[in-house]
Amino acid sequence: MNVAKIWLIAWSTYRNQVRSTLFLIMTFALPVLAIAAGAIPILMGRSPEARLGWVDQTQQLALPDPERVDLDLTWQAYPTEDAAAQALATGEVDAYLVIPAGYFQGASPIYYGERAPNQFFADTLRQEIRVALAPDAPDWWHDRLAQAAVWEYQDLETGRTLHQGIELLLWYVTPAAVGILYAFMLMTTINHMGPVISREKEDRAMEMVLTSLRPVELVGGKILGLTLLTLTQAAIWGLGAAIGIGIFWIGEGQTGIPSLPWGSLAWGGALAVLGYLLYGALGAGLGILAGDREQANQLAGLLAFVGISPVWMVGLLFSRPDGPIAIALTLFPLFAPIIALMRMTITDVPTWQLWAALGLLGLSLLLALFMVARFFRAAALLYGQRLTPRQMWRALSAS
Repeated sequence: MNVAKIWLIAWSTYRNQVRSTLFLIMTFALPVLAIAAGAIPILMGRSPEARLGWVDQTQQLALPDPERVDLDLTWQAYPTEDAAAQALATGEVDAYLVIPAGYFQGASPIYYGERAPNQFFADTLRQEIRVALAPDAPDWWHDRLAQAAVWEYQDLETGRTLHQGIELLLWYVTPAAVGILYAFMLMTTINHMGPVISREKEDRAMEMVLTSLRPVELVGGKILGLTLLTLTQAAIWGLGAAIGIGIFWIGEGQTGIPSLPWGSLAWGGALAVLGYLLYGALGAGLGILAGDREQANQLAGLLAFVGISPVWMVGLLFSRPDGPIAIALTLFPLFAPIIALMRMTITDVPTWQLWAALGLLGLSLLLALFMVARFFRAAALLYGQRLTPRQMWRALSAS
């Protein structure tokens, strides 16, 4: 087997596919959305309603001090709610806040304006009321009061500490999100692989290249090229997600780098690469066995459904993440990457199970490449015909 020829086929396949309009749209649309999702809350965080009216019906609160909050606000006190409403109607203020007489008995403040305040602005109003309750207290006192019940979680075995909020969410959601992203990208690879092989079979490209290439070199190059294409897409998507999360992380006032389950992600990455190659080989095999491109597309859709089917097993995993069914699904090569990532979000998966899943994936990949290469060579001699089960068996058993 000539590695140089495999890389040549892989580069040719990669170069042709990476220039397609559909690939460019699918690759860059998602990162733009991820970055926008992280930036929009910050861009919309500041409210244009900077002139506010203040109606204190308790007669016990001080007028808020705008220098002690994050927004540039100006407050105007009014003796009655009607006076504040009149000021809003004439444009003297942009909105006004009423502190009801029963505030200390549990009544809620009422905000009057043309639109409801966004989350950032609502948090600022709460901060203003806290300052008004104790105007002489130091700033650290108000900051601590605003975060009186923010929890930290510490793993007794590893000593790892997680903070409540976005860091805790990222820790548990990231592996599952990577698993779902892997399933989504599988569909792209499978839907490309089968039709590409089927098209070359119909165009008799096989016969032209088999004179200088072995079947395993051609198939391996095609699979490697499309896998590199998908990894390029994944890298761009990952960069977009990292930028979006980083913007949101900074916007939330966080510093440093968030803690992520790097060990789980490393295992998931290793399983995902072999899983991609396995599904690519199976997709190529279905493209060879298909009678035409239309049937190749149908078979690719069926294989893609198998690839994403572990996503629907989340309920089973949550109910018994360490049960025999969950372990069996982890060891099953077609389901291993997604199931392993999802299990690692809810339980500690034993290392032997991950090594076993990785080994079974590698053996399945070698077997799939061997079978596809044999089918490829047999199909090249039967132009316009499908391989029958007997012919497939002869192709596998031929020396």
